Amino acid sequence: MIALSQSRANRLQADLDVARQQQTIVENQQQQTRAEAVALAQQKSAAQRSNCVPAAQRQVRELQRQLESGLPVH
Repeated sequence: MIALSQSRANRLQADLDVARQQQTIVENQQQQTRAEAVALAQQKSAAQRSNCVPAAQRQVRELQRQLESGLPVH
């Protein structure tokens, strides 16, 4: 009876060890995924800022063209 209980306790301990290892793997993957998400968000923000520059330059050129041709500026 004691040997049976010890065997069961050993199996349960092994199961807990595996569960802890799996939890560590999942936590590491989640941390990596969060870091990648932050990096992507930063890249997206930078891309959006850089896309604004050409649009602003076009708008400035259009306003300059209107001023030079004597058209009213809106």
